[in-house]
Amino acid sequence: MAYPDATSQELASRLGISAVTLRNLMSNAYLRLKVRSRTAAVAEAQRRGLITPGEPPPP
Repeated sequence: MAYPDATSQELASRLGISAVTLRNLMSNAYLRLKVRSRTAAVAEAQRRGLITPGEPPPP
């Protein structure tokens, strides 16, 4: 998540998908990462090397 203060609706809008689709995608990511929150998902993704801290957001 490159936009830590963004709401789910704002993130969905940036991605060009519905908020429901985003919620489903996030739920699947949480299950795969075995976490329960967006913050925990980011921390686990960093721990696994899936994302890099300080990485600039995509355009």
